[in-house]
Order: sequence, then structure tokens, then C-alpha cells
Amino acid sequence: MVNLLLVSHGDLADGMLSAMHLIVGEQEGVVAISLKETDSIDELETRVDAAIEELSVSGSVLLLVDLFGASPFNICVKLIAKHPDLQVVTGINLPMLLETVMQREGQPVEELAKIASEAGRNGIRSLQELMDQAAQA
Repeated sequence: MVNLLLVSHGDLADGMLSAMHLIVGEQEGVVAISLKETDSIDELETRVDAAIEELSVSGSVLLLVDLFGASPFNICVKLIAKHPDLQVVTGINLPMLLETVMQREGQPVEELAKIASEAGRNGIRSLQELMDQAAQA
């Protein structure tokens, strides 16, 4: 089974984990790490690396990160040198997390990364655009 590590600024990762628990229940192998204002980048890197080490014991690890090019993402990219089997997907949203957690059993981490990306994109909808499309049909 693929384990999931959510990494974000502020409380986003913790909030996503809480929302996931509310919708699909407690899940093993899903961990959230947040960069707080008082944290140093080195502290965040140490926490992320330790979580990867722990999660790697029971399977591969997919990192779902909030923002491409920002500090949490840069740390994850840096840690790929130490953990080359990692996959990283940015732009985490709740549809991405839910689909990923529900489909992670029996999926290779590379395929799950693709599923996460697609679910994240598909989860973004504009009500006005949907209403306009329906009116035109």
C-alpha cells in the first residue's frame, strides 16, 4: 500500500487530514506535516525526512504538497536524492486526497501520483461555468 505524506504551509495539511477523517474515517499510513511561522526550514526538512523514513517501512510514499516551488515543495524535492522512490504531487486539494486515499491499495506509487494529479484537476469546478454549459445544452 502507498503511504501518503501531506506537507503544507500553516495548518492546511492538518486540516486536510481532519477533513479526510471526517469523510472516509481514520486511515493508516497518512501523515500531515505543517510548516509553521516559527519553524526553520531545517526543522521542517528533519520532520519530513523522519516521516518518510517511518512511512517507508510499510510501503512506498507519495508526497502531496501545497504549492509548487515553495519551501515545503523544495524540501521534498531535495529529499528525493535520499529517497529516490518518492513521488511528489503539488496543489493538494480535498478531492485529490480523497481519491488518492481510496485508490492507494494495490497501486504502484507512480500510478497513484497520476491519479492524484487527475483527481486534483477534476475537483476544481466553477458553478457558473457549469450553469452556463447547462443553459447552452
